[in-house]
Amino acid sequence: MTSSLAGRNAIVTGSSRGIGAQIALDLAKAGANVLLNYKSPSSATKVEAVMKEIRSINPSVRVGILHANVGDVDIGQKFLKSSTDLFADGDASQLKIHILVHNASDTRFRYLEMETWESINDQLQANIRGPFLITQALRPHIPNHDNARIIFVSSVSSRVCGPGQAMYTASKSAIESFARTWNNEFGVRQGITINAVNPGPVQTDLWDEAPEDFKKAVLQQMPMGAPSDVSDVVLFLASKESRWVSGSVVSTNGGGMTM
Repeated sequence: MTSSLAGRNAIVTGSSRGIGAQIALDLAKAGANVLLNYKSPSSATKVEAVMKEIRSINPSVRVGILHANVGDVDIGQKFLKSSTDLFADGDASQLKIHILVHNASDTRFRYLEMETWESINDQLQANIRGPFLITQALRPHIPNHDNARIIFVSSVSSRVCGPGQAMYTASKSAIESFARTWNNEFGVRQGITINAVNPGPVQTDLWDEAPEDFKKAVLQQMPMGAPSDVSDVVLFLASKESRWVSGSVVSTNGGGMTM
């Protein structure tokens, strides 16, 4: 059982659907204020639905939406402004970000001969540069020694490395290295835990869009999960009970890595 997150300010990137939406909902249920984020115009109605559900389950929390591509070069400043407006009534000197969940990613299935430099850039910018710039911009507002949390949603693909996922698996390995490096750089000394989770296959619309041969191969190695299977682990990592877990990649794939 995780403790209440009442009064904590949380950001969840890519939170209009799937795992990200479930994480945002569960954080709000636990009492956290939440800044949602989405990129695609087609996801606008979905993120509005998430915000509406949050307000219905916990009317006391603050919830807002940032429409932005995490691959934008100025994404750090965009999150800084939106979080300041939502959590600190526009006063940056009063801004505190207690929970930062990097969930958004550009997921593509492309074999070597199909890859283009545009696709490579899009994936690297969204999956690596984006989390880096967001954390860099918000770091001055992540309080030291106050159970603050930075959590990356990686993927079992970073270790399974399935065909057609070269750039995706490389980028997920990169953010796992962020968790370990930043834990050593400032996390341990400043009392901020920094971890990653690596989900296996999860039943979302993104999974539904994956190639059939890929899905068949993956499900031969590990079981299918639900968004809540991942969100429950993230909720634990966001709580004070996880204070002794940092610099880790937590398996959230039903034991598939051992099969």
